[in-house]
Amino acid sequence: MASMDTAMAGPGFTPATIPCCLCGALIQANPANTCVNCLKSQVDITEGITKQVTLFWCRGCGRYQKPPYVSVELESREMLALCLQKIKGLNKEVKLVDAGFIWTEPHSKRIKVKLTIQKEVFHGAILQQQFVVEFVVQNQQCTDCQKSYTEHTWAAVVQIRQQVEHKKTMLYLEQMMLKHNICEKAQSIKEMPGGMDIYWGSKSGANHLIEFLKGVVPVRTTSSKKLISQDDNSNIFNYKYSMYAEIAPICKDDLVALEPKLASLLGGVSQLLLCVRITSGIHLLDPVSLKLVDVSAGTYFHHRFRAPLSAKQMVEYVVLDIERLDSARKEEAAGVTDMRAFNKQKLALNGKLCLAVCTVARASDMGLNDVTFEAHTHLGHLLQAGDSVLGYDLSKANFNDEIALSKKFGRRPQVVLVRKSYPKRNRAGRRAFALKQLPKEESDVPVKKIDQQRAEADMEEFLNDIEEDPELQGKVNLYKRASGVVHSQRGEAAASASASAAAGGAGAMGDSGEAAAEEGEEEESDADFPAIDMAALLDDLGAVTIGAYDEHAGKEVDTDTEDVEPQHAPAAAGAGKAKQKGRK
Repeated sequence: MASMDTAMAGPGFTPATIPCCLCGALIQANPANTCVNCLKSQVDITEGITKQVTLFWCRGCGRYQKPPYVSVELESREMLALCLQKIKGLNKEVKLVDAGFIWTEPHSKRIKVKLTIQKEVFHGAILQQQFVVEFVVQNQQCTDCQKSYTEHTWAAVVQIRQQVEHKKTMLYLEQMMLKHNICEKAQSIKEMPGGMDIYWGSKSGANHLIEFLKGVVPVRTTSSKKLISQDDNSNIFNYKYSMYAEIAPICKDDLVALEPKLASLLGGVSQLLLCVRITSGIHLLDPVSLKLVDVSAGTYFHHRFRAPLSAKQMVEYVVLDIERLDSARKEEAAGVTDMRAFNKQKLALNGKLCLAVCTVARASDMGLNDVTFEAHTHLGHLLQAGDSVLGYDLSKANFNDEIALSKKFGRRPQVVLVRKSYPKRNRAGRRAFALKQLPKEESDVPVKKIDQQRAEADMEEFLNDIEEDPELQGKVNLYKRASGVVHSQRGEAAASASASAAAGGAGAMGDSGEAAAEEGEEEESDADFPAIDMAALLDDLGAVTIGAYDEHAGKEVDTDTEDVEPQHAPAAAGAGKAKQKGRK
């Protein structure tokens, strides 16, 4: 659509008409004395403006070349600005009035933009014209993706290590990184003995990871750099940075032994404390007095202490009797004069503290002897008579002279109860959730078969901890399994067995009746088992391009989707809207 400016006239004035100088048609007077059609045939204001432009796109990262490469969505304002910058000829003489996208067929790798411009021609006459510029999308690998497929091109590496016997801490860190997209721009991740190495194309990405680690786990970092090349004329130096992150070798449920000096520094707490939580610091609990102590990362690495007993040394006990202490005895046991201070310590563990005195016996000694133990525990809100509980047997534990227990901090208890134990069952086959995993490369160090079995056992223990700890469930992303929810068939089997036994009479019970009784007992134990909220599970596990751990198969499965061009999904999603109204 073309138009021309005319001179302004007063009210009631009718402008005179004149014949066009070319075709003779009557028109209103204008500086060119030419009609619109003749003016368009004589002058083309779009001359010199490119009508077809090549737009480079990287298939690896999905970014467009500006330069540098930028990430924009289709038919967005950022994409429109990028396209207008690529058009040559839009100078100061031409005025851009409007611009908008035209819907194109998916998989065509074509982006069309309709422009409306104005330009002054023939003694002040302004001509407006519309035209379409076509952008052809071509594949070109960006420099960052080129470096990622080439060895020895990283600029910084973060080496995460923890000197413990298991990998549950690394598994927890991996889930936290996936939840917060920390390693989204990492070039590669290599699994190493005792941790992992994460390679970055810039130092800023490595610094961001270090700051994230300091807020998640107690860590101490050191850094170094190596000069690769230098340009004395331009004063440019190229370095490679190496950052080492050492995680404190203290994990949840570990029994730590403090030196007398450190115990006095922390307020005269007991030397034997139980680790109940790991965040940016170490949270220790005295199960006898319910006193909670927070040890920061700086304090730990300045006054190191170790865990003589870890989760692998826990022994299963059976609760014979339990007595929950009232508030007055709680206050006396805690050694505080202000009850508000005790309640503040309770809130530090979500208000789940309840001091109790338990009479327990080793599960292995049941039916063999009458040896029992009396222990103070913080699990009074969970334990009942007949429950199983995991704890440390200090009557058989050996401590070296460096951490010899001082008499002024009290006598050493014989048993320290840690957590409630649930009946063993086939959790892997009945687990309804799955986890994502980072795309890690294998280490150059050969992995022994024993180490592989330990890694699988650590993964299974980590999944069991997620099921039993609601707080841990809120920190990681849980996804629905690709095979769907695995329902329990034990109840149906028990029901069918009992029905058949009732139909056959008392003489027909036999093995089927015993099986039904066993199934019924297991169903009762499942009622006490912590349940996963199915409504909180995410359902986009199959849409990611990294592996997902399948607990039922016990191995990593590939969930890569088919390679799709970037225009396809957004164009198809917005096709209906674009047909009705173009995005401008």
